[in-house]
Amino acid sequence: MKKTVKILWIINLILYGATLLGFFGYLLGFALMVLLGVVQLVISIILSVMWKRLPSVGRSMMAIYWAAVALFGIGAYLFNQEDIEILLVWGVVPMLIATYHMYMLFKLKSITYMFETPKQALNVLDEEF
Repeated sequence: MKKTVKILWIINLILYGATLLGFFGYLLGFALMVLLGVVQLVISIILSVMWKRLPSVGRSMMAIYWAAVALFGIGAYLFNQEDIEILLVWGVVPMLIATYHMYMLFKLKSITYMFETPKQALNVLDEEF
């Protein structure tokens, strides 16, 4: 699990940084944001498949992430789009969700590297939280 989380973290970090830099070109930023969103969804599906191997704090963060994604998807579908609302809905909110995803992966990466075995991490973290 250590190696998997580390690889996912690096992929996410590179795409997140590229997306932020892409916003200097405005449209490039939005195009990269779509790519970042798709990659983060794939990463989240991978982490969801490993649900039982995640510590309880990781499962809680994943549940919050999926709730945020679902609320954004429903809100974007139902939202009445005007100029300022388009910027908010299609720019700011997805980047906030992406930032939370970065935090979640960072936390999982940190947790998995604190312990020698995944089982040790699960036992200690489940007792603490």
